[in-house]
Amino acid sequence: MNPHGKPRILVVDDMQDNLDLIRDVFENEPYEIVTALDAEEALQFAHEEFPDVALLDVQMPNMDGYELCQRLREMSRSRKIPVVFLTALRINSADVVQGLDTGGCDYITKPFEAGELRARIRAVLRAQDEHNLDLGVAKKVTRRLLGR
Repeated sequence: MNPHGKPRILVVDDMQDNLDLIRDVFENEPYEIVTALDAEEALQFAHEEFPDVALLDVQMPNMDGYELCQRLREMSRSRKIPVVFLTALRINSADVVQGLDTGGCDYITKPFEAGELRARIRAVLRAQDEHNLDLGVAKKVTRRLLGR
């Protein structure tokens, strides 16, 4: 989480209008929205700032969302960032499988319903919080067992 305690969402899309729309969707939510217009900018941000979740467009020039997700998984600092794919493609099960197999945790199609997008991001963040809580408890138990 960022220093202000708000979950940070990295939104990556090569269309500024889409970034503006997503920023508007989360305007009244307790999140910090950070945007990137390409995968390289997103990789740099993810490595330096560590967002709590990444919302990636699938179709982008130079590097698509699937490859970006794979690259995030290869970097130690960004390996565990939950990735949600967002696509205008007409998806089929092979697209969803590819997205999930590359490390994504959800797949949303455009046009999306704003309430559903907010709910899915809340669900991802909630699952991440529960996972982190479980890890914290496990570490405390381990320390006690080892007498540290």
